[in-house]
Amino acid sequence: MSIFSERTRLRFPDKENVNSNDSSWKIAKCEYESWNAADKSTKRRVEVPTGKVKFFDDAKGFGFIAGDDGEQVYLPKSAVPLGVRLRPGMRVEYGVGDTRRGPAALQLSVIAKEKSLAEQARRKPEEILPLIEDLIKVLDASTDQLRRGRYPEHGGPIAQALRELAKDFDV
Repeated sequence: MSIFSERTRLRFPDKENVNSNDSSWKIAKCEYESWNAADKSTKRRVEVPTGKVKFFDDAKGFGFIAGDDGEQVYLPKSAVPLGVRLRPGMRVEYGVGDTRRGPAALQLSVIAKEKSLAEQARRKPEEILPLIEDLIKVLDASTDQLRRGRYPEHGGPIAQALRELAKDFDV
């Protein structure tokens, strides 16, 4: 089996068939390894274009990306990974190719949205449920006083509890 490198245009013979004392094999192997090292280092420096999905129509099979650099990129359905449903405003990374109609995305990956601090501090639904049930009981008890034309005696703590609970819902 031969390994062929387009960069160096050298053919590397099978390791089993090579005499370890053969200097041409050692030179070719060194060139191949140095080319790979250079290739890996350039991959780290390449910046992938990012942007937001402007719109994507799954039925029609295309959409557009508004690139962070201001460029509008055509997004064909073939560039979207299977199982991904794109919505306007989603952050994406994409590879771009120039076509006769302009730039088009060749491949696409969705950038995972990082949770905001408010989302990270948000209580779990299992923790909120007992609080809501207790708050409903307190509000139900205060409706009797409201029906009589008076505000509840302890309206401040009720309002504060409602504000704290609203923080968990407003994320």
